[in-house]
Amino acid sequence: MSTFRLSPVAETPTAVEFLYELLKERKVIESISHKSMPTWEEHKAYITNSPVRFAGHYVILDGEALIGQVYISHQRECGIWLMPDARGKGAASWALEELLKRHPGKCYTNVAILNEPALKWWRKMGFRDLQRTLVRDS
Repeated sequence: MSTFRLSPVAETPTAVEFLYELLKERKVIESISHKSMPTWEEHKAYITNSPVRFAGHYVILDGEALIGQVYISHQRECGIWLMPDARGKGAASWALEELLKRHPGKCYTNVAILNEPALKWWRKMGFRDLQRTLVRDS
């Protein structure tokens, strides 16, 4: 049986390193925020400023093992990401519900348009389509 828990990123000694490894697992098709892998220094600076960006930013643990992250921004945007071998065990659903208990209220998420598995999961979690956002690079 899994024992999931959340730990604030700022209070978890190995979180910065873990989150960099987690980021390496993302495919470009799954990400709207990263089109290329940031350098270690860029990543470290981003995570160090986490309290400014996020109302809540947590690593997800299963026992003592770091398996993912979940966050909510000050603008009520939430996101979640798990290591591939941690998927399908209920951790994501548990972590999202726990996040929303700690930070109640409306929550939005942004999903890459071609990331069908994520769209299906967010809809299963009670999210609905709100808008379609388009972008033009120069």
